[in-house]
Amino acid sequence: MMPSPKTNAARAFLLTAAIAAIGGAALANGEKRTLSQQLAHDIREHAVLLGGDNPVVSELILKRNIPIPYSYIATLMRTPNAFGDGAACIVCHASSDPATSYRGLDLSSCEGMKLGATEEPALAIFTPGEDPKREALGRRLRNNRMPLGVQFNVPTDSPPIIAVRDWIADGAKNDAHFQANILPLFSTENAFAPDTPACTECHMSNQEPP
Repeated sequence: MMPSPKTNAARAFLLTAAIAAIGGAALANGEKRTLSQQLAHDIREHAVLLGGDNPVVSELILKRNIPIPYSYIATLMRTPNAFGDGAACIVCHASSDPATSYRGLDLSSCEGMKLGATEEPALAIFTPGEDPKREALGRRLRNNRMPLGVQFNVPTDSPPIIAVRDWIADGAKNDAHFQANILPLFSTENAFAPDTPACTECHMSNQEPP
């Protein structure tokens, strides 16, 4: 069942409230914007449009700064399909270095995958040699939270997902199999679901991509 236009408007309303709050805090502290904060700034400057919901967001959030309880926003951010069909995620993975990757997560190398998210609070996305089912990476793939934009009903037992799961369970070795069959999946569009970007488009190394 598809969300109603009113439901979509409400979701956009709350989403933009959270983004706007992040952006406002960044400007108040005089700090350089992170990727998340830049998005908030772009929305405030109307550089990013929100389709049919834009008038609602503009009038009720951007102009009036109506407060939304964080507890409610936090719940929505962590709920699959909360903002429509597809991945549910915290709006942006704010990096400690706004010029690099979201959450400081590097999916372009074996070492980066094992290290996990380096921005505080740091987070390992899996444990080599253990079933990743309940680990961060396993949950995001299994629950269609990643790649960004994946539909909620896309099967999560596809050959690429199974290959990553088995590689982790086998110790996440940086060997010929990893280089030839696992690593390329993270830089390939549509590898884990149709019409989705490559993982490394958002999660790259700790320097600007070429």
